[in-house]
Amino acid sequence: MWWAVFPSAWAKHADKLRRSAELLWIPLDHALILQAPFSQSDFELWDHVYAFLLVAGASLEAMFKAAAMQAEIKRRGLAGILKPNKTELQDWILTHDLSTLARRASIALSEIELAQLARFTKYVVWAGSYPVPKNLMEQRPNATITLDFQVSNFDKVWFDRLYPKAEESYRQHESEMPKPQ
Repeated sequence: MWWAVFPSAWAKHADKLRRSAELLWIPLDHALILQAPFSQSDFELWDHVYAFLLVAGASLEAMFKAAAMQAEIKRRGLAGILKPNKTELQDWILTHDLSTLARRASIALSEIELAQLARFTKYVVWAGSYPVPKNLMEQRPNATITLDFQVSNFDKVWFDRLYPKAEESYRQHESEMPKPQ
């Protein structure tokens, strides 16, 4: 488990997920340009929507975590990412909230970018991690607001815009780390 403290493990994981999201996007990209009449196989292309949204969101989460972890190590050393017992990750690393991770990584984002991160956070939580609420008083977003789970080319555009910002932050924090003597 010692490898979990290395932001590079999270960045490598993020890159694998990003490549998977790119593959999942291919049939969706094709489906977005189809003209009527539609066949059954045309409709089946949309089966990839949840998978794309989940994997793209998870990719963003892993890269934002890599950037945030690298920033914390730069600021506070391993104490920034490990609990005092030095065997557990800090609780903040366990969040799915991409906006929180972006702030911890000191990534400057516009209001619309933060709104898109909130959408991807919902995808990570609701499109795969929790198909039912953890709290029975909480409703699934897609039970009442179906628009949040409809994919468009804008989801891909925002994914392509936000991922490099997190990756750039990770690389910048990594390059600013003191080199071992």
